[in-house]
Amino acid sequence: MTNDDAPRWKAAVFGSRDENPRSLLPKTDEEPDPDEPSSEAKPFAAPSVPRQGRGRSGLPSRALRDRRRGQRPAEHAGIREWHAMNSEERRAAWPQLVAWVTWLHDRYELSVETRLPRCWSQHPGLIEELYALKVWREEIYGAKGPSGQAARYWHNELRQLITGGVMFYARNCRSGHKSDGVVPAAISPEIQSAWSAGDPLAGVPADLLAVAKKESMSDRDLFLTTATMAAHLASGNATPMSRSVDTFVSYQQFWWKRTDDGWAKVTDVVTSQGLDFRQSHLAEADARVTAFTTRSNRPAES
Repeated sequence: MTNDDAPRWKAAVFGSRDENPRSLLPKTDEEPDPDEPSSEAKPFAAPSVPRQGRGRSGLPSRALRDRRRGQRPAEHAGIREWHAMNSEERRAAWPQLVAWVTWLHDRYELSVETRLPRCWSQHPGLIEELYALKVWREEIYGAKGPSGQAARYWHNELRQLITGGVMFYARNCRSGHKSDGVVPAAISPEIQSAWSAGDPLAGVPADLLAVAKKESMSDRDLFLTTATMAAHLASGNATPMSRSVDTFVSYQQFWWKRTDDGWAKVTDVVTSQGLDFRQSHLAEADARVTAFTTRSNRPAES
């Protein structure tokens, strides 16, 4: 048989070229027919990662790897300019900054040698520096995986602010103020009153304010903290509506209403007139009670 006869011999035995030789073999239970659909589950083949989303090294990008692990990039509230806030946002942000600086002052012993002058709330530069430190620390310690190195960087910046920044913004104040270094800021009504009365918009140009001119007054013109009002009441600058009603206080020719987090100024004219009318009637009642008490305490004539 010649070489030319070989294809004919194979075709005679196995059939044509297009026919599968395995189809001529007897079928067994162990060997399913490839032409019949199989009921057995095929192993899952993971799809290959497309080129898109890979870095220069050919590996998947960080965002893609995070998605595979079920992770999402950390989301932070970020930092906003004081003049970009509306009145309500500033009214909420300023007490938070005061509370944080109070903690910072006591925790890091910044009263020693007046490392942080108590008049920081009167210096716009220090307000901005401390506000930035507050937001940065919240980002570091609030992250899903806090970084010790980032925390060290933060503490380095704190020392830079205390050693250099304070002298830059308030040189004369630091040398001129005296501090006993004993009373913590958290329990000092004088310190809390002074800090709460600070203006976060000090030094901000009027054209940068995000609110209308009629609403561009500082937060202290619309809201006072509990400590600030307590100081005004103790000094006699503010007076309650009556002996029995202390939820409304008269201060600087305005009525102030007690809220959960401080005192809000009553700006509505009709409401103010109603409070004036109520206060006059309560004053008469207080006068009658005082007169009755005086007569009752007077010694009886013999």
